[in-house]
Amino acid sequence: MFFWGFGMINVQVQSLINDKGPVIDSDCTLSDAINKMVEYNEGFIIILAKNNPVGILTERDVVRLTMQKVNFQDKVLGFASRNLITVRKDRDLYFAINLMIENNIRRLVVVGEKGEFIGSITMKKILTKIEEDLLKKDLSLKDVNASKEIISVERQTKTDDVLKLFVLKNIGSVVITDNQKPIGIFTERDVLNKIGILNLEAPIENYMVSPVFTVDIETSVYKALKIMNEKNISRLLIVSDSKYVGFITQRDILRIVGGDLKSFLEKKLKHAKDVLDLLPELVIELIDFSEEQVVLWMNKKAKEKIGDFVGSNITTIIPERDWGYIYSQLLRHKKIERYRITNKSSIYEISGSYLFSDAKDYKGRVKLMLRDISEEYEKEKLVQKELQTYKSIINSIDDMIIIYQADNGKIKLFNNSVNKKLGYTDEELINMTIYDIVEEDEEFIKQNIEKIVRKGLTITGRRTYKEVHGERIPVEVSASSVLFNGVPHISIVARDISQRVKLEKEIEEKNFKIQVLHNFILNLNRATSVNEAYHLLAKVLIENIKIDKLLIYKINPSLNKVSDILTFGFDIEHEEYCINGDINECKVILTGNTILKNSEFDYVCQRMNISHKSFLCSKILSSGKVIGILNMVSNERNFFTPDKVDTIEDLVNAFSPFVSNLNLIEINKELALKDSLTNLYNRRFITEFFMKELEKAKRFNYDVGLLIIDVDNFKKLNDTYGHQTGDIVLKKISNVFSNTVRDMDVVGRWGGEEFIVILPKSDKENTFKVAERIIKNISSEIISIEGGKLLYTTVSIGMAVFPEDGENLDDLIKVADSKLYEAKKSGKNKVVG
Repeated sequence: MFFWGFGMINVQVQSLINDKGPVIDSDCTLSDAINKMVEYNEGFIIILAKNNPVGILTERDVVRLTMQKVNFQDKVLGFASRNLITVRKDRDLYFAINLMIENNIRRLVVVGEKGEFIGSITMKKILTKIEEDLLKKDLSLKDVNASKEIISVERQTKTDDVLKLFVLKNIGSVVITDNQKPIGIFTERDVLNKIGILNLEAPIENYMVSPVFTVDIETSVYKALKIMNEKNISRLLIVSDSKYVGFITQRDILRIVGGDLKSFLEKKLKHAKDVLDLLPELVIELIDFSEEQVVLWMNKKAKEKIGDFVGSNITTIIPERDWGYIYSQLLRHKKIERYRITNKSSIYEISGSYLFSDAKDYKGRVKLMLRDISEEYEKEKLVQKELQTYKSIINSIDDMIIIYQADNGKIKLFNNSVNKKLGYTDEELINMTIYDIVEEDEEFIKQNIEKIVRKGLTITGRRTYKEVHGERIPVEVSASSVLFNGVPHISIVARDISQRVKLEKEIEEKNFKIQVLHNFILNLNRATSVNEAYHLLAKVLIENIKIDKLLIYKINPSLNKVSDILTFGFDIEHEEYCINGDINECKVILTGNTILKNSEFDYVCQRMNISHKSFLCSKILSSGKVIGILNMVSNERNFFTPDKVDTIEDLVNAFSPFVSNLNLIEINKELALKDSLTNLYNRRFITEFFMKELEKAKRFNYDVGLLIIDVDNFKKLNDTYGHQTGDIVLKKISNVFSNTVRDMDVVGRWGGEEFIVILPKSDKENTFKVAERIIKNISSEIISIEGGKLLYTTVSIGMAVFPEDGENLDDLIKVADSKLYEAKKSGKNKVVG
C-alpha cells in the first residue's frame, strides 16, 4: 500500500468519536439489540460486559439469523461475533484505515489502554474526516476502476430467495428490476429496519427502497461521497452512456484512500509533503531493500537540523546499534514509539511505522518522526541534580521518604530507608510508580493526589506497602505537595508500624478471647439442662474458634462407659466412632494428656479415623473424674495454634463446673420423678402427666388409652423365692413394658406389683392391641434367677379409654381397676376392656 499523506497519520482515532454509539449489555436479548441498531440507524451494535467489548452484531448477522428463524428473545451474546477487530484510541487514522481494508470490515471498535470500550468508528466517519484533505482532488470513478458487478433480481422475487442470495454471495445489497430496469434497491440495513414486519414469502418489491440513485462514471470520488452523505445511503449505481455498468460503496472509497493507487496519488503527494515541511518535527521516509534501509525523503526541518541524507543508509543518521533495535521492533510490531537516540549534540525521541510491500524490488517502507528533546533532557538532568541534593539530606531519616510526580506517579526521589524496608534496588525504584508500592485502588490514590495538589491538603492515614518479596508492611503516612521546576510532586513520609500493628492485633485477639469467654459463661448461666450446656459448648467451638467438625463423648464416670455421643458438622456411622462403649481404649483417658496433631509429623492416634488436616482431643473433668471427651477436627493444617489451644482449655475449664451442677440437678429431678427400683415414672409423676394429657385431649379432641397391669401370683413368687427375686422380676417386666410401647407412651409403677401405661391418641381398638402385645411379650420372657433357675411370669390388664369410659382421672382409674379385677377373676394372664 501507498502512504497517502502524513497529515492524516497524526490524526488520532479518538478524534472521530463523539459518543459511544450503538452499544448494549451482554445480558440483553437479540430483539433488544436489533431495536437499538434501528434507533441509532447503524448497521451494527457492540456488546459490552463490564464496559469491555465482548462481541459485535451486524446487519449481515441479522439477515443470516432471520433466515435461520432463531428465537429473537434469546441472549444476544449467543449470536454475536466474538472475533472483534479493535484499535487503540491513540492510534493514527492511517493505521485504522489499513486495519479496515486488510480485514474487510466497515467499522472498528475503539478501546483504551486497558481494553476498556471507548466507542466505534465507521467508514462513513473516516471518509467525512478525510474528504477535505484528499477527496476534493479530481479523482474520478473511471480513474479508479470503481465500478463493480451489479447483482439484481426481479421485483416479484420472494424475499426469502433474496436473503439466501445475500448469504450465498456474501453481499450486502441487490438491485430490484422491472424487465431489467432498476426500480429500487434492497440492503442488509433494510432487513434490520423491517425485521418485525418482514414476510419471507412476500415479493421483494414490498420492502425495496426507491428510487435508485445513480452517478455517471466520470463523476469525481469526492462528489460521489457527497451524494452518499446527503442521501444517507451507502452505495450508488454507476451509469456510462445511459447503461448501468456497476455500483460503488463507501467501502470502495475507503479502499481508494488506502489502496495502491500509486499512479494517481504520486501526482498528489507533493502537496502532502509540503504540509510535512511545516512540521517542527523531523520526518524521514525510508525504503527497505532488506540488506539496507535507504533514506527516500526528508522534510525541510530534518535537512536543516541534521543535513541532507537522501539516498544514504539510515545508519548515517541513526547509530547502527540503535537502528538495529529500531528496525527489529518495526519488523516485529510494525511500529516503534518514543525511542531515544543521540545525534551529535542533540537527543531525539523517535516514533515510526512500517508498511510491508508486495513489490518485487523492495520489502517495505518506513516513516520516522524525530522529536528534539534536548532541552527537555537538560531540564530532566537539572531536576536529577537537585534531587540528589535533597536525597543526601533525607537519607539520614529512619522513616521512609518517597517523592513522586503527581501526574503519572513516577518515583523521583527516595531515601535509603525505602531500600532497606521494602528491599528494592535503586534501579528498580526509579522505574516504578507509587501505584506499584501502595496496596490500594489506583483511582483512590489519584483522588487523594487531586486533593493534595489542587486544595493544598496534607493527607494522613494508614496504608499497606508491598515489599519486594511480596510481604505487606503496614505504614502510617503523611502526604503533601511539593514543586520541582514548577512541576507538582507528592512528598510522602511513611513510618513502619509493623510492631504497633502486631501489638494491636494481640490486644484485639485477647479482647476477643475475653469477650467469647464472657458470653459463653453468661449463656451457661441461662442453661437449664446438661444437653443445652453441651450444645452451647459446641456452638462456641464451631462459630468462634472455627472448628470444622466436633464429636462430644458424654461419659458416665460411675459406669466408666460412654452414655451419649453428640456430633456436630458431619454425619458419622457408629462403627467409625473412636470410642465405642469401653472408654479404657481412649489415649486421652489412659494418659490424661491432650492429643494434638497439626501436621503429618505429629502423633497420630490409631483410633482416629475421621478425615482431617488437624485434630485436637481433650477431656472434660468434674471433681477429678472424666465426664466427657472432645474430639475437634479442622480441614486446615496447623490450625490448633497455642493461642487456640489455650482458649479451648479456658472454655472447657469454665464449662466443667456448670455442667456438673446441671448434671446433679437432673439426677435430683429424675430421683423425684422415677421409681428407684424399676427406673419407671413414679405415681406422683404419672398422676400429674395423666391430668395434663386429659386436658390436652379435651382441647384437641383425641382419645387416651389407660392400662392398669398387675403381676399374676406375685405374692406366691415372693414367698417362694424371696423378695430379691421379686425385685428381679419387677425390673425385667418393667423393661418389657418400656420396649413394647411407643416413645410417646408413658409407663409408670403405680404401687407394689401394679403398673400403669398411658397411651395418648390411642382409641379402644389400638389400646387393646397394645395390652395383648404386653401380655404376649411378658409370658414369653425368660427370667434367670440365682442358682441358674429359669422363671416365667404373666400379667393381667384392665383397660379404660377416654372419653368413652370416663372424662376424669378418678373415673378412668375406677373403670380400669374394675376391668383388672374381672381379668384376675376370670383366670389371669389376659386383658379385659
